[in-house]
Amino acid sequence: MKRNPFATFASFCGYLLTCIFAVDAAAQETIRIITLGDSITKAVRPGVTAEQSFAALVQMQLRAQGVNVEVQNVGIGGERTDQALLRLDKAVISQKPHLATIMYGTNDGWVDKGKTESRLPLDKYEANLRELVARLKAANIQPVLMTEPMFGEKNQKNGVDEDGNVRLAQYMELCRKVARETETPLVDHFGHWGFMATKLKQVLQDWTTDGCHPNPLGQEILAQRITQVLLPLTQRLAEEHQAWQSDVPYRVKVDVLTQGYDGKMCWVHPRAGIIPGNPNSVVFTMQRLLLTGSDVFYALNDMRSDDLGKTWTAPKEHLAELGRRNEENGIVVATCDFWPKWHAKSGKLLGIGHTVRYENNKVMHQRKRETSFSVYDDKSRTWTPWAMLDMPAEDKFYNSGAGCVQRVDLENGDILLPIYFQAKGDKYYRVTVLRCSFDGKTLKYVSQSNELTLESGRGVYEPSLTRWKGKYYLTLRNDTAGYVSMSEDGQTFGPIKKWTWEDGSELGTYNTQAHWVNHDDALYLVYTRRGAYNDHIMRNRAPLFMAQVDTDKLVVRRDTERIILPENGSRFGNFGITEVNENETWVTDSDWMQTHGPNYIIPKSNAYGADDRIYAARILWAKPNAGWDKR
Repeated sequence: MKRNPFATFASFCGYLLTCIFAVDAAAQETIRIITLGDSITKAVRPGVTAEQSFAALVQMQLRAQGVNVEVQNVGIGGERTDQALLRLDKAVISQKPHLATIMYGTNDGWVDKGKTESRLPLDKYEANLRELVARLKAANIQPVLMTEPMFGEKNQKNGVDEDGNVRLAQYMELCRKVARETETPLVDHFGHWGFMATKLKQVLQDWTTDGCHPNPLGQEILAQRITQVLLPLTQRLAEEHQAWQSDVPYRVKVDVLTQGYDGKMCWVHPRAGIIPGNPNSVVFTMQRLLLTGSDVFYALNDMRSDDLGKTWTAPKEHLAELGRRNEENGIVVATCDFWPKWHAKSGKLLGIGHTVRYENNKVMHQRKRETSFSVYDDKSRTWTPWAMLDMPAEDKFYNSGAGCVQRVDLENGDILLPIYFQAKGDKYYRVTVLRCSFDGKTLKYVSQSNELTLESGRGVYEPSLTRWKGKYYLTLRNDTAGYVSMSEDGQTFGPIKKWTWEDGSELGTYNTQAHWVNHDDALYLVYTRRGAYNDHIMRNRAPLFMAQVDTDKLVVRRDTERIILPENGSRFGNFGITEVNENETWVTDSDWMQTHGPNYIIPKSNAYGADDRIYAARILWAKPNAGWDKR
């Protein structure tokens, strides 16, 4: 088996970072972070307290993720990179932190009144940054470079009557260059603020006290971006130094299976199923998306690991079995939204998805849809040609499918398969749970549950089902919110209820999927939501969160929320869950490389580091999950 070059940690941009939330707390240490910079780092000024600084907020946010951290702010107003070098030993290196952030450029590039040149020329600024990085690395301190935030719209003009952002942009481009060439993690505030201003029409002045220095809201914006980058770094450090908090029931290890972006296509719908063995094998399926279109999918590929993710085969396209097919009148049909899962009764890996039809390589607005399925052959490592589930000849099932859904396999081999459906011309999708039989070759319809409806948006769709402690829980997508329903028997479901926190306020998940993670001791929901300073992400579809569900009240416990996958500018949302064994459950996802319009394609060089990665976030349970294969 060929070893995947991305299966070992090489650089931050590879994102192969071990992320641990909880272990034995017998010998805990604290991860120490120092923030080095100018007045924007110092933060404290009229209207901004020390507790409102990004340094204090990052400390609070990282602790909330289970890592013992301490952040020390050593920012000094007016400082440049040459001055930072003079005090680096005393202010940073002698303190022996594990990690240090470096943010300079506003003062280096500034042109004073009566002058015509910047305080420090570009080449000197670049050389100073390189020396700062090199000296920290030599002292075994992890450096993290940060670009400065943009000036607001009412900023003071410099000495040559120039908008401050014009010259600052040149310095920030050099900061990115140094980060790239020295393989140093980067937090690109300048790029993020620019994206928010140009794409989302954010008034940057509203994030500052004076057009330059961030106000409390601006500090929160800075902290959010920093936390997304520092979270995997500090968790890797926490693994090395036993710096976990002891009250969280799982650890998380994030692997990157592939990466490398061509700017034209990206991987989507990455989901995995297991094949029992010693250890269990994992078969990963995914497909390519054409970025110039909307939901334009191509043939399914797979990857396989026989050593629990230490090594992976290269992606293999199954064009003949899982590719597109031609129909009459130039129509093309494909299978997509595929989810493989081991079917214990038949001893087969069964993947289920649904169909999509294209005309001139565009999704047909009015189209028929069917549930599709394929069976994996373990010996030949191939799939059967995808087939369609025969449904009752009823008008309501004209557009029906099981795309992106979690199913429940019963002990007798029957499958409870949630689908969404609508008759031709209907406005709203409805949800039902099918009872199907499977003999190892063919999936057959047996019966259906009651129907769940909502006359809002496009109705309810993309349902996922789980069984926990004898009851069945169904989560449903709607355009404006997520919903949940419960059943005692998997065939009669109660009224749908909007997903909320314990206090009744909305969870904030909307217009995308949510899925279940089960443990013997708790039921969890994995989701995306608004309200996490993530408006730059299309439909707020990153980061991925996980939190425990109160199964009596059907609400989410806010105090248990954790980030499973930090966001990096791409959208998540179309993810999967795989029960690998009693010790591990995986959450799988990828960088969907489309963003807000009018230019929907994320460029190869972007402010956040998105790079068409496929991720496996491995949840490592502190207590064995004995019922992992019985849901």
